[in-house]
Amino acid sequence: MMSLMISCKKAGELIEKKAVDKLSMGELLQLKSHLMLCGVCSRYEKFSHFIESYLLNTSNIPDKKNAKLPDHVRKNILKITSNKSS
Repeated sequence: MMSLMISCKKAGELIEKKAVDKLSMGELLQLKSHLMLCGVCSRYEKFSHFIESYLLNTSNIPDKKNAKLPDHVRKNILKITSNKSS
């Protein structure tokens, strides 16, 4: 049975993974339940979105609406988050 309670470290990993890939239903439930109880991680998620938006808005990307992370960065984030255990 999957535990809904995850560590802040795992929540941070899921927040970053969510920025580049779709979370599974289990991961999404774990993250949402953690964020309801943890103000620090909730603020981290907002700050992470702010940084991502800022970087996209200040970069030289012509089509910012459809901008994505470079493939090698995306793959590294996915590799790191999939290799970590809770």
